[in-house]
Amino acid sequence: MLLKYDRIMRVLPFLLIALVVTLSYFNTLEVPFVFDDYDNIVNSQALQINDLSYESLKTAACESLCARRWLPNISFALNYYVDGLEVRGFHLVNIAIHIINGIILYLLFLATLKLPGLQERYAYDGREIALVAALIWVVHPLQTNAVTYIVQRMTSLAALFYFSSMLFFVHGYLDRSRDRNRSVKRVLWYSAGTVAALLAVVSKENTAMLILIIPAYALFFFPAHTFSRRALCRTGGIALIIMGLLAWMFMGNEPFTVISNGFAGREFTLGERLLSEARVIFFYLSLLLLPLPSRLNLNHDFAISQGLWLPPQTLLAVIGIAGLVILIRFFFKRERLLAFAILWFLANLVIESTVIPLELVFEHRLYLPSSFLILAVTALLYRFFKRRKKFVRVACLLLVPALMIMTFQRNTTWASNFTLWSDVVRKSPKLARPHGILGKVWAGQGDFDKAEKLFRKAYELKPESSFPDYYLGELYAEQNRFEEAAVFFRRALSKDRVDKLKVCNALGSVYRKAKDYPNAIIFSLIALELDPDNLEAMVNLGISYESSGRHQEALRIFAGAAAKGFKSVDLYNNWGVSAFSLKMVDNSILYFQEAIKIDPEHPESHYNLGIAYGNKGLFSEARKEMARAMNLREKSAK
Repeated sequence: MLLKYDRIMRVLPFLLIALVVTLSYFNTLEVPFVFDDYDNIVNSQALQINDLSYESLKTAACESLCARRWLPNISFALNYYVDGLEVRGFHLVNIAIHIINGIILYLLFLATLKLPGLQERYAYDGREIALVAALIWVVHPLQTNAVTYIVQRMTSLAALFYFSSMLFFVHGYLDRSRDRNRSVKRVLWYSAGTVAALLAVVSKENTAMLILIIPAYALFFFPAHTFSRRALCRTGGIALIIMGLLAWMFMGNEPFTVISNGFAGREFTLGERLLSEARVIFFYLSLLLLPLPSRLNLNHDFAISQGLWLPPQTLLAVIGIAGLVILIRFFFKRERLLAFAILWFLANLVIESTVIPLELVFEHRLYLPSSFLILAVTALLYRFFKRRKKFVRVACLLLVPALMIMTFQRNTTWASNFTLWSDVVRKSPKLARPHGILGKVWAGQGDFDKAEKLFRKAYELKPESSFPDYYLGELYAEQNRFEEAAVFFRRALSKDRVDKLKVCNALGSVYRKAKDYPNAIIFSLIALELDPDNLEAMVNLGISYESSGRHQEALRIFAGAAAKGFKSVDLYNNWGVSAFSLKMVDNSILYFQEAIKIDPEHPESHYNLGIAYGNKGLFSEARKEMARAMNLREKSAK
């Protein structure tokens, strides 16, 4: 009976973690793709695989937008293979990863509290403390950015292998401490830890800090007699060398040049970023302590520190960071778990919150650093209130459901692009980008007036940026106001930081639709100079040649695109039109048929195929295709 009870108690924490996560996140299954999801998943051809061959998986891993994050890319590709771009499958995987992370973290917390030095303090409450800390971590509202936001699977998957690596190394040490002869099992633990560390690095680059965190963990928690200072220094030196090699792998031979060039596209300098991040650290801590949904935001408007006194809080923040470093040394012998938690928090923010030219604030960056801080605070509360355990337990029983409710409430904001970006605009009214994206949402719903107001507001907030002009150009093109669209696209093209390829393609398209074929050809050719393999530019150029009566040149462009392996309904349909113009009717029929294979619901291809059949005297087939085209057009109109 006792054995059965013990088994239940061992499994119960896993079930509790799974339950609270499921209850907190079940309302996210229909949350749509948002923001960076589009560039990294929806519009990534590399991830849209049709088989599980080595070549397909390699392409997904290495040729996506984040080409060094192999495992998340492969996981996205597998999601697509199973269920296309159906968001439910993507969310189920994200939630499952979060549950697994909670379980691994519970086991890591438990193993840590069993280490010499901590076991005496937490011998009786270790299992309960580990569970409470893990529960608080998994339901904390800050984690929504890493779980509900699909593309941030990169963060949660990296954390999974990071936590696993730590856990395996700790078990390797514990096996050593129990029996010096269990060398084979110990080697297996350490090997598993090494593999997990490598998998973490190819999930997200910031996990490279693991190379320094593991020796630091040993220094803080393993008895001094189990390793020498010389061995620790040697390990630290090797870790630094590996960090240097990883930096070289990710940034090439000139990492400083790469970093410097990265700041050219930012609104802040390296110095301003470092000063600002000092304040960001304490902002992160405030979000951990008070994670009200009203304070959470996908795109925080954070003032840039232009000097130690601009704003004045900058100097206080810099002093505060120095104070935290001093506290690590101060608590090293007094409260070692707290000392390590502060080190863990700061160290795991180093890569994303110092010299790399990333945006200043994102909540998902706290997914990994927050973990041991939550454990340390939970453990201290249990120690300080050890004579009033009922008080602590009641507080925890109230805190976990409260956090679950806040997480559930925050997830309702992610319900649609409209609710999400309305929330961001309300909380960050001075940021141009959220206004632009919310305008895109309104445009997608057909409310062009509201979209135009938001785009013009974005321009007012950030006139030097190209995207308000580009969005206005898109909006006018959608309304067939091609001349006005061209004006705004040209204005976008004149800005310093602009995606020239995208804007040139847009200009090629609007000039083609306006029947200004000379300009359409000019901008399509410029786009092809920027990217010789750009399908949109090839199709625009081919159609413009065809509409100008330059059928042979159009045929050459379409044939060249097909030779490069492109499959597009617009490509094959217009290739068929060019072939028909040159009296190559049999070829045109083949091209129209291929277009219909790619998109059976494309009315123009059916109509053109009907014309070609009629030209060949195949009147029955022609009537059938014409009727199909008419039905599809009526269906589209409805």
